[in-house]
Amino acid sequence: GQTPLAGYHAAEHMTVHAIERGEPLLPDTVARMPRVHPRCSTNLVAGLLVFYMVGTLLADLLPAGGSYLAGLIAAFLWWRRLGATLQ
Repeated sequence: GQTPLAGYHAAEHMTVHAIERGEPLLPDTVARMPRVHPRCSTNLVAGLLVFYMVGTLLADLLPAGGSYLAGLIAAFLWWRRLGATLQ
């Protein structure tokens, strides 16, 4: 199941999609909009999480700075996908 907070978050995204598309803000119209929004700050949090986790996990295995470069690459590759999942 989904938490009430997740439901409110999704409703915000759906409303923003309707506004951005110039659709009327009617319940039936908003209900047809996507729940995931590409500019949600959850994407930023997901990117930071991936960067930190990969950088930390590889810190002892790679030369100085290498683990953070790997974290940056991983974050770039997966931040939106993970962000969409978290949304």
